[in-house]
Amino acid sequence: MPTVTQASLSGRYLTFAEREEIALSRATGCGVREIARQLSRSPSTISRELRRNAATRGGHLDYRASTAQWHADLRARRPKPAKLAVNSELRRYVQDRLSGVVERSDGIAVAGPDVRWVGRWRRAVPAHDDEAEASLRVANGLAGRRVTFASGSGPKGVM
Repeated sequence: MPTVTQASLSGRYLTFAEREEIALSRATGCGVREIARQLSRSPSTISRELRRNAATRGGHLDYRASTAQWHADLRARRPKPAKLAVNSELRRYVQDRLSGVVERSDGIAVAGPDVRWVGRWRRAVPAHDDEAEASLRVANGLAGRRVTFASGSGPKGVM
């Protein structure tokens, strides 16, 4: 089994072969725009790839395709831990912001969002959306009916 993935599932990501071409072209002294033309990619894609995956060896930056592919595979792994689960400072800030505890630099408290929670698997509806929702029901001929929708990750909910 290869240590790096050989092919990209879509044209969105660079393949190992493209990374090898970047390494070879870079070693022969080609510039970012020339490499981009050779691979039919954007120059910003090549520049970003070189910046992200260049290794410092002997005081200068080297680009190695196998190392770059390994790093790309590592970054693409799923499932990734949730940011709020890993970063306690961010989690505390979000909790404080939602509860309205956060203060601006001048000492004035910043109010949390005005949200009415509909249910566990249903979306949170901002309080001002009640009127908009009612007008949409009338416009769509659904006045007086219950509207069923899916929130994306949970079971279907009913409003």
